[in-house]
Amino acid sequence: MLAHKGVPIDGHGTLGYGSFDHHPIGVRARGGEGLPIVRVALRPVEEGETSPYWAWWEVEDQRYNYVYPNRLGTEMCFAYGSQVEEERGRGKLVNVVVEELPS
Repeated sequence: MLAHKGVPIDGHGTLGYGSFDHHPIGVRARGGEGLPIVRVALRPVEEGETSPYWAWWEVEDQRYNYVYPNRLGTEMCFAYGSQVEEERGRGKLVNVVVEELPS
């Protein structure tokens, strides 16, 4: 997965990652002009960890989609909420850690 690095992720000046996509065109299409595009890996938070990032684990594609630095951002991708899609067996909303990979 790819993302812009240096994106404001809250109202307090915290910088992180944003514009997540599996293709560089998708990252660029979300803005972030002048910000570097980096490779990232996502993994579920482990016990004792905290992360502002949430993502949708897509069962059919076996990969994360809809990654945002808050749960509400990811929830907004679902007209009836993620719980309905989880009950249909299509995926799961996951609190994730974003780790930058070497380029």
